[in-house]
Amino acid sequence: MLIIRAPQLAALASAARARFGRSMRRHVRASFPDIAGTFDDVHLDRQIAGALEEADRYGLCSQRQACQFLNLCAVYGWGFLKEPEHQWMIADYLENRAILDADGRITLLVDECISRLRVEEANHSLAERFFPVLDANDDADDLDEDPANVPLLDEA
Repeated sequence: MLIIRAPQLAALASAARARFGRSMRRHVRASFPDIAGTFDDVHLDRQIAGALEEADRYGLCSQRQACQFLNLCAVYGWGFLKEPEHQWMIADYLENRAILDADGRITLLVDECISRLRVEEANHSLAERFFPVLDANDDADDLDEDPANVPLLDEA
């Protein structure tokens, strides 16, 4: 009979975590190159390890759930849940026990974030169309004038 003692089990778990961390580093580098490119491997590994610990605190224990949480970290920033504007994510999803399982909580959160990002992107696109940025050739001084005082016809 094979007996696995606690220290051996801990060593196996540690090796599995390290292997998963390396695969998540490759994932983050491939999927979010602009963000990952600002970190060397050691610093990125620390960010990922911290994010995985945070995911675990919210019951996101499967590799899929942890990967989804890491994706949110890459999009919103590594410490995004500490920011006041993201507290809704915790209350409405990550700690919402009305959503029975962790997989449902992270899936619904990701879906909501995608929806909000799409709205934000559409709003940004509309703003660019309706309020274009001035060219270097445009006369910015014209925008400072009160439209009521600008003559409609040249009085020459």
